[in-house]
Parts: sequence; structure tokens; C-alpha cells
Amino acid sequence: MSKLIPYSSRTAASKGSAGETALGLVYNFLNEPQLRKMSDLSIGGTFPTAYFKLNPKCFAKQFWYCYAGGSLKPQQRVFLALEDSWKGWPRNMTEKQIPSSPEAKILVRPSAPFAFDDRRYDRKNIADVSDFIQNHEDAPKAAAKITDKEVVKYSRSFVSTFGGIGKKYCRYPLGYFENFELETKRLYIDEFMNQGEVAYVRYYFGLDKSYRTNKIRIVLFPVSANKKALSLKAGGAGMLEESWPPPPPIS
Repeated sequence: MSKLIPYSSRTAASKGSAGETALGLVYNFLNEPQLRKMSDLSIGGTFPTAYFKLNPKCFAKQFWYCYAGGSLKPQQRVFLALEDSWKGWPRNMTEKQIPSSPEAKILVRPSAPFAFDDRRYDRKNIADVSDFIQNHEDAPKAAAKITDKEVVKYSRSFVSTFGGIGKKYCRYPLGYFENFELETKRLYIDEFMNQGEVAYVRYYFGLDKSYRTNKIRIVLFPVSANKKALSLKAGGAGMLEESWPPPPPIS
């Protein structure tokens, strides 16, 4: 599943909609005490669109949550690995059918994930969090390659480190963004990529408190060639969210 969501409540109001917002999810993640270790390491990363454009025969883009630890630079220890998914997820999918390893032998990851700038911004002030998102200009290099075996190792490490009690924060370390949604007949990735001159796709970690598990979410932002997110003002671009799981199969 995928869904375009508004950036903020102001954006939602201008479109006559309500519910979750991209800014709200990121703000929740930054201010969850039990995830402070994770949010201090990294809050997001950026991919050139060459790695995000979808093959017409491909069902989805699939992200894997990774925690590398070790001697890497702090912000590089927490990241998402990206691959194409050639498998459609049926609506009656069971827990046992959720993938435990990537489909590809080689995936890509951001070469320079980034952390929140606590020196210049107050993470407890949602206006400051918004300023950070709107003004952030990381300098993404070409994405780095990573093997499926590394991803399996790092994704297990992510769950054991940040999954939380009962794995309420992360039980399944992947996010599956389908393009075509059967119920609405919409092509969500295509819509997301056709919002303007999208040169990069930037992800942020978010937190959805309404879920019982898999509370850590992936929120995708369209980014222009100047390395800033496309217009986030009222009526502006939509962010891509609501990857599986959940929902469904786990709610």
C-alpha cells in the first residue's frame, strides 16, 4: 500500500483533508524518548531519482531498515537500503509470507545519511522541525552499493537494537511502497514522481503512534535539483507514506 499525505495540517486544510501529516510523523519520531539513540544517529537520507524510477513491469520499491554499528561515521550507521520489488503483495498476505531477505543480490543505500541539527533547531518545537526539513540541503553523492547478505545482517541488527519491547517500534524491517493500488486504480509512485522537477527522493523516519507495531515509518519527500524539498506550502507537494507493513497484514 502507498498513500500521498499532506506535509502539514495547514496543507491538509487547504485540500479539505485531515489525518496524518508528514511533518507530524517526523516530529513524533524526533521526540520519542525510547528512539533517541536512533534519531541522534540519523533521521534521513537522499537517493538520486535514477534509483527510484520504477520499471514498468515492477510492482514496488522496497526499503530495508539497517543498523550497521561498528566504526562507520555515526550518521551512516542507520540507513535504508533500496531495491525494486518484482513481487506483488496480495491483500490476504499472511505474516509468514512477509519477506525476510531482499529480492536483489545488490541494493543501494545513501552514501551520506544525515542527522537532525540539534545545534540550530529545537526538535521539541514543531516549527523548528519544519524549518529544518524545508531548509535542509544535504549533498547526496552517488548511492553506495550494499549486498543482500549485509542487508539481512543489518536489518536484524536494526530490529534487535531499535525494535523495542514486543517489537512495537519495528517488527518487520522493511517498507514496501506499491505503485498501483487496486482499490483506487491509482499509480502512487508515478503520481509522486510527476509532481514537478523531481531530481532526488529523500526519506525521513517518522513515528505513527496509532499503530500497535511497526510504529517507525518511512516518509518520502520529492526534492528538486537544488537539493531542497519541493514546495511544502499549502497546496504543495504530497509526501509518499503508508508502506507495508502495516497495513495490512499487521495493524
